[in-house]
Formats: sequence, structure tokens, C-alpha cells
Amino acid sequence: MCEELVLSTHYADDVSPSKTAREGKIIFNKKTYKGKIYNEDPDFNPHDGLQKHSFWPFEEDLMNMIIDAGFTKIKVLLRNPNHDEIFKLIYLVAKK
Repeated sequence: MCEELVLSTHYADDVSPSKTAREGKIIFNKKTYKGKIYNEDPDFNPHDGLQKHSFWPFEEDLMNMIIDAGFTKIKVLLRNPNHDEIFKLIYLVAKK
């Protein structure tokens, strides 16, 4: 659909999104990606259509998702701009 991707997203690690978040996986096009299942706060996201849970891939799995989608060049612009923030963030650009 596109030749370039600009992405700002959360990813999982040993403490993000929380130490108690359970590990999980998704399978897409016969590929498996690991991450954590995060229970969304219904008071924070009360809008219809939002899921009660979200999947946060581990950083390596996120990169593999992007590569598996056909992007060959990935440049990470910034990680965790606020170092005290528990939710890990990544900003990147990818090109085919």
C-alpha cells in the first residue's frame, strides 16, 4: 500500500507495559510474533470499538513485522524520549 512507513508506537520489554502483563503471541501469514498482552483501562479509553486488551510486540518482533511487511530499510529515530516513562516508545521510518 505504501513505499514508506512512519511509525510511533509502544513496544514491550521486561517492565513495559507492566511487569505483570502476560506474554502472548500473534500469528499472521504463518509468522509468529511475541509480545505482551496489556489490559487497557476502560476509564481511560471508554469509546466504543476499542479493545479491552492490546498486543505490544517485543522490539525485535516489531522489527520483524516491519521486515515481513516488505520494508528493507529501517531507521530508528528515537527511543523513549522520557526515560522515566514505563511505557517504552519507539519512533521509526521504514522504506521498501
